[in-house]
Amino acid sequence: MGSFGGTYFRPIKSSVTGKTYRDQWKEFPADWFEGLDVKRQVASPTYLNAVNTYGVHCGGDLHMWESSGWIKECDPYGWFQVFGPTGRWRTQLCNRILIKGSEVDDTTVSPKIRQLMQHWGYRITDPDLQRHAFRQKAKKG
Repeated sequence: MGSFGGTYFRPIKSSVTGKTYRDQWKEFPADWFEGLDVKRQVASPTYLNAVNTYGVHCGGDLHMWESSGWIKECDPYGWFQVFGPTGRWRTQLCNRILIKGSEVDDTTVSPKIRQLMQHWGYRITDPDLQRHAFRQKAKKG
């Protein structure tokens, strides 16, 4: 299950803090990284589509995140946990699955949205799709 093109904990120079950061992944328990090629899957200096579960590039770069005000001094890599399973990406994916008349596990439907959602630790489920379909039906009356 790969995310962020393997670059999330790459070395960075933060324009927010003015500092350079390296090896930030080492603050986490070592067993989180067992079986991973850290240089390729966790701290790659280059975004690698092949590392991502869906094999696609998605998301903005550090400059975009910093210039949008989403990076704070206390979290120079961003705070990916604040993004959860609710919101526009889940809604868009559910809409696309329903329009296509497809199933949750049809990864040909919006692989970029799926990859983005995975970045935030979330995968669409059958109950998600059922709830969304019910809400859409209720809106139409």
